[in-house]
Amino acid sequence: MTTNRINVPIWINPDSGFPPMRHCIGFFYVHKQGAGWMKADASWGLHRALVKALEGDQKIKAVADIKGPDRGATKPATITMGAGTSHAWHSATFDGEEHRLILELKADEQQLSIRALAALVIERLHDADFPIPGHALIELQFECSETYAADKNGITSCRMFFKALTVSD
Repeated sequence: MTTNRINVPIWINPDSGFPPMRHCIGFFYVHKQGAGWMKADASWGLHRALVKALEGDQKIKAVADIKGPDRGATKPATITMGAGTSHAWHSATFDGEEHRLILELKADEQQLSIRALAALVIERLHDADFPIPGHALIELQFECSETYAADKNGITSCRMFFKALTVSD
């Protein structure tokens, strides 16, 4: 099978209602199999499903705005999708992708511990299973995090790194 890949950046309008993702949220790609262009990648659907899962978790929703601070944060913490990458992988029977995802958490340390928020996020996402149109989520794993000391306003930050594996239906 001959596969040609075209990467097209996905740009998002911060006013579109979807969490801001540093404007370029990843790459949409199609690949050519045989006579024509086939499947789109899973990263867009994965990002949407991940945000929906966070927004649907009552413990997280009670303390954190998922849409980020520039959207009028009203809670002591925010969770924003950071930059991520997706790479195609193939086996004898499957076409899929490996994704690296970054979540950026910020919390007012006097109102909510960043570690407590990170624990809620791991509890919700590690080994989670949620639908992605046209794809199956095989694995979603928490890998590591970086926590930063509070800034002059008492806001602590944490970058959480996740790895996901998807296959095309």
